Amino acid sequence: MQQCGNTAWIGFAFFQPTKALLDQDLQEHSDFGDVQHVSFSFADDWVAINGEKNRRGSASGMVILKNSFALGLLASSLIDKQFKLPRWMLFDNIEDKGMVEERSWNFQRLIVALSEQSVVPHQIHIHDVQDRSRT
Repeated sequence: MQQCGNTAWIGFAFFQPTKALLDQDLQEHSDFGDVQHVSFSFADDWVAINGEKNRRGSASGMVILKNSFALGLLASSLIDKQFKLPRWMLFDNIEDKGMVEERSWNFQRLIVALSEQSVVPHQIHIHDVQDRSRT
């Protein structure tokens, strides 16, 4: 995977975790279909699935895409010592944008599974924005 607009290769270490997360989205809610390739540009502010930039779908699908991208970056930093991203991530919108509970819970299980698979020290914080009674 190449970051567009830059010659630096991010590589398989980023593409595979992000694709795997999107593939594990609940099929009855998924906006993504068959994901073959994920690419991005920080400079131009886009993420593309199978070459389709800033793919339009449901609001909750965009939350899954954004969070899968962020978790894919974190996973890459846990795999590759040269990947210069702090091994810390905050997710504050997993239950945002009309996300059904089952889809949110599924993504949270994916976060836990990814975290448990790594032996590299890291932190993941999930902020439940839906439950305002605890604030």
